[in-house]
Amino acid sequence: MRGKDRLRLTCVVWLAASAPLALPAIASAADTFADASRPDNSGDCLTPATACKTINGPDGALAKTGGAGTIRLETGSYAENVTLPGGVSLIADTASTPTIDPSSGVFAMRVTGPSTTIQGLTFSSNVANQTELVLEDAAGSPVVSGNHFIDTTPVSGDNQIGIHTTAQGTPQISGNSFSGLFHGIDVVSPTTGAPGSPVISGNDISGVHDIGDGIQVSGSHNLNLTGPTTATLVGNTIHDHGAGQTTGVFLADGGSFSLDPTSPATGMTMIRNRIIGGTNGIEVIGNRAPVTLFGDVIARTAPLTGGSAVLASSVKVMSGDYLGGDLTVTNADIVNNTNLSFELQDNHLTLDSSIVRGGAILPFDGDGTATCTITFSDGMTTSGGPCETFQTSAAPSFVDASTDNYHLTPAGNGALIDQGNPAPPPAGSVDFDGDPRAIDGDGACPLNPVRDIGADEFNPGIPDCPSPSGGGGPTASAGPTGQRAAALRKCKRKHGRTARQRCRKRAKRLPV
Repeated sequence: MRGKDRLRLTCVVWLAASAPLALPAIASAADTFADASRPDNSGDCLTPATACKTINGPDGALAKTGGAGTIRLETGSYAENVTLPGGVSLIADTASTPTIDPSSGVFAMRVTGPSTTIQGLTFSSNVANQTELVLEDAAGSPVVSGNHFIDTTPVSGDNQIGIHTTAQGTPQISGNSFSGLFHGIDVVSPTTGAPGSPVISGNDISGVHDIGDGIQVSGSHNLNLTGPTTATLVGNTIHDHGAGQTTGVFLADGGSFSLDPTSPATGMTMIRNRIIGGTNGIEVIGNRAPVTLFGDVIARTAPLTGGSAVLASSVKVMSGDYLGGDLTVTNADIVNNTNLSFELQDNHLTLDSSIVRGGAILPFDGDGTATCTITFSDGMTTSGGPCETFQTSAAPSFVDASTDNYHLTPAGNGALIDQGNPAPPPAGSVDFDGDPRAIDGDGACPLNPVRDIGADEFNPGIPDCPSPSGGGGPTASAGPTGQRAAALRKCKRKHGRTARQRCRKRAKRLPV
């Protein structure tokens, strides 16, 4: 059973949402080539003109790497189940994406050793329960970027997975797209030793279906493990779910399920992700390592009765104690949801500098022992119990919530702009546009940067303010005035948020 229906931040990684990496244009001496349009494997595979037809086989490109180097795939479809040893990478050599499309097998590709890059490929599967890419325990810290993972005919019971990783390093899974799969990315504990800590960033996941998850993190009850199972999710978008009940991000602690508080724990860090739609946005069950959200947007969840934007529960053991389920949510937008914003079962929610609109916080599930600490946040009420009392109930003004544009407008948000937690945010933290936290919301000197409530940090332009009289060096400074200020305002009105740097440069050419 998976719940009802189914951080401590030890190392927060503040990453920009990654785009697919540029493909190398120049081959190295260690490169071999494969081209599915070639008649056979009679070539030496050392140039595109003498490429092998296949990746596998005694005369294929993999065999001719000598156990190390890069295989570059030309355009075409490779109906092969590929095992990549450590030190061998597989990269598209052309702008047209080569396709790995085996007609059988439990995996399309697996990585069995470290120092591997997989880049620019399409994985296409119509084989029931096939995993398109497996990163095994010994895979170390592979780079998986700019690939497409597709099930072209998703149906119930046809449970393909895009990436399944038990790798014991820090896999970098970035800038990929996933479409029509049961699970997009599946993070699981290894069989023994230290679990990995994948960084999953800038991926686009759509079409999850039939009790599937966009991203799943599952720790096992395995006393041979020497640490927690964790993952860091940065700037991913999960949207346009398929048929049936679905969850954007699912986290399960196997030790809690086994009622063993001494077993290795499971946790997760989320930063600036967007989950739009689905039955549940995030489902957390029994986690005992920290679960922390910072700057995430969860909207339009629960089209089916009973769903929640965030569903978090503990697991009750025989002693009557509760294991895990706590979470910390900061600078988030939990908005525009159909049913509940939070459904809490016998755990604790710490909510800070966030907007909660469209659905209540329900703390009375399970034995009804859930509690909340809410600070500097906006919600429906400012009185009641600890899970009902927000600091403001002023309705936020978004640019266009109907199209999931949750930028704050300059007018109508006096209760949110510069009203978040006045404590300095984590170093290097940004909002979903990459604007720094925090910014002075009026753009006037002297600056008093305080973060806003919610996932967007309203940016009116950051002026270069002169040092105060008698100061000993550069400090926050007064804004431009006169012709410069007028030109800056006019440019911003015309070009909007995307042209702030250009506007400031133009304004500086004019007299103050």
